[in-house]
Amino acid sequence: MKWNNSKRNLFLMIPAGGLIMTGLFSCARPLYDSDHKFRKDITLKELQSVEVTHGPLIGVSYSHGGGMQGDTNLIELYRDSDGRAMIKTTSAIEHSFSLIEKEYTADEQLFDALRERIDRNNLSVWEDLPFDEEHIALDGPSTLIGMYFDDSETGGYRREYCRINYDNVIPENGYEILNEFAETLRAGIHEENLLSSGFVYDGSRIVTGRDTDNTDAEISALVSGYWACKDSGTEYLSYNYGLYDTVEVTAVKDQGRNEMIFTVTETIHEPYEDADTGWHVLMRDEQDEEWAMYTEGMQLVLRRTDDSVCLRFDRRG
Repeated sequence: MKWNNSKRNLFLMIPAGGLIMTGLFSCARPLYDSDHKFRKDITLKELQSVEVTHGPLIGVSYSHGGGMQGDTNLIELYRDSDGRAMIKTTSAIEHSFSLIEKEYTADEQLFDALRERIDRNNLSVWEDLPFDEEHIALDGPSTLIGMYFDDSETGGYRREYCRINYDNVIPENGYEILNEFAETLRAGIHEENLLSSGFVYDGSRIVTGRDTDNTDAEISALVSGYWACKDSGTEYLSYNYGLYDTVEVTAVKDQGRNEMIFTVTETIHEPYEDADTGWHVLMRDEQDEEWAMYTEGMQLVLRRTDDSVCLRFDRRG
């Protein structure tokens, strides 16, 4: 009788244990779907649990743009041929404007700060997040984060690329992590570390200066953009899609607006007086006064030929 009770208790324990083990296994949900993309309801904790190994971080990029206006906003952290940490920015608020490219030296610790965030949140595996079909925005901008690793010592490529697309299904609180990462990269840009700047047209920097011979297409690209100038309490604004028959400038002062229209008369492929430019455009205003327009450095200059007025504009986008 005693043996029978013990045997009965043993058999009762086995199903109970089996239920417990089954429950444990049911909690370990598969992370991937049939397309080897993460489940759409994956959590940050589950993303952090994925095992991945990478070598040194050698580059980071953040890009935003491509909306209805075709704007460009690109930040790239990389190392130059001497191994120095560098940042390059490329921007324009419309696709028809020439791009502005700037290069800066960067703090070496920026690589460490970004790598710490990558490892803490396992960001390199986020590229396997599925596309979010429910939030498709036609003509909407795209936002991407790129990470480059040298995985040659771990059996991978010397330049392994991992990308996070903001259009994918991002887990709860994930955007905060991505935005913090992008802000850390952006905070590494310091104007006092600027090494060079220039305009980009057709994929290449436009060489400017007094000894250059820019083509008509390059000149049109140079004057394109949204320009602003402040002079004697008046703000001057000009929105140019290139060089055409007229150039329009809006003068704003004390809530009043005045439209200035300049008629282009001639493009001359020669320096203007002592300016650091290899070309200038002659124009006439509505009072038939003659003006010269050219770029000098990163500025657009409108200058009356009698030297009574000289307006220097900076690109706003």
